[in-house]
Amino acid sequence: MKLAGRTAIVTGAGRGVGRGIALELARNGANVLVADRNLNTARAVADEIKTVGADALPLLVDVTDQSRMEAMADKAAEDFGRLDIMVNNAGVGHVKPFLEITEDEWDGVFAVNLKGMLFGMQAAAKAMINQGRCGRIVNISSVAGKSGRPVLAAYAASKSAIINLTQSAAMALAPHEITVNAICPGVVDTHMGKSVLAKMRAYVDDGKIPEELIQIPAAPLGPRAEPEDIARMAAFLVSDDAAYITGQSINVDGGRCTH
Repeated sequence: MKLAGRTAIVTGAGRGVGRGIALELARNGANVLVADRNLNTARAVADEIKTVGADALPLLVDVTDQSRMEAMADKAAEDFGRLDIMVNNAGVGHVKPFLEITEDEWDGVFAVNLKGMLFGMQAAAKAMINQGRCGRIVNISSVAGKSGRPVLAAYAASKSAIINLTQSAAMALAPHEITVNAICPGVVDTHMGKSVLAKMRAYVDDGKIPEELIQIPAAPLGPRAEPEDIARMAAFLVSDDAAYITGQSINVDGGRCTH
């Protein structure tokens, strides 16, 4: 198994894409710290991981709390003996017409989607450097971060910033042999994905925005990804096969976005 003996942290791992990534890393041999803001769902995923033969530790984590993120990275290294992989997946969606976005909403989206990403990368990188080993960091962005979205402005802006932050971190951490890459999913068949689409449709049905503002380009390989599609890309990026790949933002969207 290509990740045998390695330790991974996955944030937002209690459901959806995070759960899929945590399970895929475990199937490839990694032990996983399952971090989530809901301890019950984190425990459930940790139990699933143990059924595939890997070890797992559930942990209640608020990604916007820097001290908690640093403690999380230290705990993974202490409990499993090392920290090799960090997947910053935790994020929130936000759907609202551009002119109606409030300051609190904007700050809330960026606190989780971007500040949490920064804290996760910093905490993991410090632990990896302290143990004298190279490492792999993967950030979950979105194809929404590669083009404007009229009813997803805060979300899209935060995901765009993740792409740039990934590039900066990749350059800063390369001397330590730590690679940093981002995955940009399109529409994924998860609770969050369905919720976003439903909210967009509700604005159209209420007459607040025109139909054309929510239209999504067709994906040649089908309308929606499964969490496992994102998970397999994450498993590749944290493996030795991707040792010379860093600073990249890779679309996993069925061909919908071509840049």
